[in-house]
Amino acid sequence: MPGPGAWIRPFRNGFRVYYREEQGGVLGGSREFPTVAAAEVLANEIRGQISTKRRTIGDAIEAYKADGLSRGLRPTTVEADAKALRGLLGDLLESPLSSLTPRRCDNLYHALATSGACAAGTHHLALSVAKRFGRWCAHRRQRWIRENPFEAVEKIGEAADHRSESLRIDEARAFRTTALELAASGDVGAISTLIALTCSLRPSEIVQIAARDVDDGGAVLWVAGAKLKTQNTRRPISVEDNDLRGLLVRLSKGRNPDDLLIPHHPRYVARAGERIAAAAGVPTVNARILRRTFATLAARRGRSLDDLAFSMGHGADANARTAQRHYVAPGAKQAGAAGRMLSVLDGGKRK
Repeated sequence: MPGPGAWIRPFRNGFRVYYREEQGGVLGGSREFPTVAAAEVLANEIRGQISTKRRTIGDAIEAYKADGLSRGLRPTTVEADAKALRGLLGDLLESPLSSLTPRRCDNLYHALATSGACAAGTHHLALSVAKRFGRWCAHRRQRWIRENPFEAVEKIGEAADHRSESLRIDEARAFRTTALELAASGDVGAISTLIALTCSLRPSEIVQIAARDVDDGGAVLWVAGAKLKTQNTRRPISVEDNDLRGLLVRLSKGRNPDDLLIPHHPRYVARAGERIAAAAGVPTVNARILRRTFATLAARRGRSLDDLAFSMGHGADANARTAQRHYVAPGAKQAGAAGRMLSVLDGGKRK
């Protein structure tokens, strides 16, 4: 029995557990047990400890990825988390998982945060992922480690606040006017940016819109693609922009129900936004800036943050009323932010 493991063997009037913790290591033995079942309890505990000692950090990350995929997380999300973990733990991937002590984890994070290799938001995200990873490893289903070694690690520095990076009201009006002019001449990219601005859809959601998702004469746009970020993103959006309604109906006309309206890579939306911003003479925009513009202008009209988050695909408040939680279609009540936002763009102009 040269390898690590635990075995039950007869001993005097009962049974004994023999174990070896590593290849070629010293063979140990337990006290005597009256039955095989009693000895098996200790043997299983020892096997678990040996397995934990042999499991590397890299092994644990791979298992964490597999668990995420089995729970329905997007492959890109799972891989992004694994990349963040490897960036934080890269020098220790071949080390035993048990070597992750609270002090070592604190030192690892401090080294990353003070290296100057990444922004505060990036190492904050890495720490957040590491805390989830540590909790998963310590969870009763795994019990690979006794405690989460990242639990007490504190963030260093302040992440940059990008919330003010949005178009101003006059800039948003100019952007929309230019996009409408180009869309009227058949520019599909311009339509995609109008959806981003006035409906606050993500590029990955926009390129998954099918003909059948344009509903009720263009007044409702269903977000129901096969590769959405989370279940929270499945929602109907009220299209308050009458001009966009007409463009969507025209774009979907004559297509099969499942045909995509904008069958491009999500970057197509970003490139279209840059092009239209240049034509409108406003600062360069990307999808995030368009979504921030939507959120900022909607908030100006008094939209609650919870309703706004729901309409943008971030999910409902956990304390929502029973009718909303169990009967109203997700987003049906909450997706009215576009109306308030459009009133800012269309209203308030000097006569």
